[in-house]
Amino acid sequence: MKEENKQTFVLLHVDRYNSFIQPELKSLLDSAQGKYLIHKTSIEREIKYSIVTACPSTIEHVLEKSMLISEAITMLNYDLLEKRNNDTNESTNMNIIEKLNRSLNADVIANINSKIEGNYKIDCICSSKPQAIEYLIKKICVNYRVDLNNPASTISVIEDDEYCMVGMLYKKSNRKELLKYSVKNRKFIGNTSMDNEISFIICNMAGVSEKTILWDCFAGSGSILLSGALCGAMVAGTDINDKQFRGREVAHTNSRIKTQLPNTNIYSNFDMYNIIDKVMMIGVHDIFSECLFKENTVDVILCDPPYGERETIKKKTTEANEYVEGNDKYLIPSVPFFGRVIEIGRSVLKSKGRIGIFMPHTTGTTPKLREIKGFTQVAQAEQYLNSLYSRTFFLLEINK
Repeated sequence: MKEENKQTFVLLHVDRYNSFIQPELKSLLDSAQGKYLIHKTSIEREIKYSIVTACPSTIEHVLEKSMLISEAITMLNYDLLEKRNNDTNESTNMNIIEKLNRSLNADVIANINSKIEGNYKIDCICSSKPQAIEYLIKKICVNYRVDLNNPASTISVIEDDEYCMVGMLYKKSNRKELLKYSVKNRKFIGNTSMDNEISFIICNMAGVSEKTILWDCFAGSGSILLSGALCGAMVAGTDINDKQFRGREVAHTNSRIKTQLPNTNIYSNFDMYNIIDKVMMIGVHDIFSECLFKENTVDVILCDPPYGERETIKKKTTEANEYVEGNDKYLIPSVPFFGRVIEIGRSVLKSKGRIGIFMPHTTGTTPKLREIKGFTQVAQAEQYLNSLYSRTFFLLEINK
């Protein structure tokens, strides 16, 4: 089988969940099992992107699953820009035409011409778009017309501080299709159902696939389980409160309220999307009681423990916080849940199994994990919720 040639791509990121962008991308690249190199990721400015060298099949895998990438562009001037970056005499206050002049040469123009396969359009993410488009049209020498509605090829220009990245649109991501699984489109909606974007993102970060057995030990209305099943995993869910799993017995007096409707339950969404066969079990279980699973049977534990102080766990809270640094009022009540998930994970996780868990905390005060024997922290990402509190997702891998 002929080995694929690596290419350099610009991956455009959506302006959502910025702290999750890099860990999701790295995990998806790793799961493709091909060699890759991330040259740069920029998420602090308005235009968010990563430059990655990889085989097209690797990028296809990323585009199929990512919630935080909108499209991939085959970059045609990366080598030129690498040389230009070594030139310290260039001004940093250039207009768009000066940046394009710096970013193009005869070889790059010839490469663009060779990639155009019919009528084309020019898609610019830059200042002074009309100037940039006019400049490029004059440079391009092909016997095709500009077609804004149905182009066969799309030339992409992304402006940065000192240059422009120029290439051809490779492919849009599958993000829009994945957004169709939005919570608002489901038959069964819990009172606190996790946003489908976040549940897909954490599944991607944890490497959930058709080979995964996924357990959510605080399943609630099943949002994480649903995304896991849609990723191909076999899923199991438990929760201490079975009311989370079913709709109300009596309809809401306000017809606009769509949560926990009568005659719906946690299985309704799996039926809706024809993935009921992915559900291993869903049932009532107190995480602090004896574990339901045998040793070495679970690939991934993903969960979002309940927030706030509960009488049922006060006795399990000790002054010695073994795993987490921090003592704010939102964090402390969640510590027993975190500790219990770690202890269960030591037993039930397979080799290289992973735990992904959210922990709430005061906004602006991010908790830090202590060294946890037997585990390696793979990633963490903070999600802002409101001015009072936020939550951070911690991803750990067991060393066995």
